[in-house]
Amino acid sequence: MISDQDKELADLKAQIEAKKAAVLLLDTQMLEDNKDNVIEERDNRKLAKDNAASGAQLKFIQEKYDFNSNVRNLRPDEFTELENTNNEVRTSIHTNRLSRPSPPSKSDSRTCAESSRPWRTTCGPTASTDSVL
Repeated sequence: MISDQDKELADLKAQIEAKKAAVLLLDTQMLEDNKDNVIEERDNRKLAKDNAASGAQLKFIQEKYDFNSNVRNLRPDEFTELENTNNEVRTSIHTNRLSRPSPPSKSDSRTCAESSRPWRTTCGPTASTDSVL
């Protein structure tokens, strides 16, 4: 009778250990997925802001710009200059986005001043250039 109980206890302990291992595996997968989700959400928010800004810019241009008369009044050199400045702005925005180092993670023990993030003037979300981009 005691040996039967010992066998049953050993079986239950084995089942518990197997379930603990499965839970641990699922927990680690969930943590990795949450990290990926946070990164994706941050990227999606950034893209949504960029999209909203571009949409507002397009709407403004379509509402305010007279497509018929303004082009006729532009000289070719003025149009070329306008095109060059637009291309320079696009290039500078694109290179700034690519060259910005990623901010330190929450586990980073450095302070904001030590983090070698020259584009930020203060710590926290109120930094001047973080809100612009």
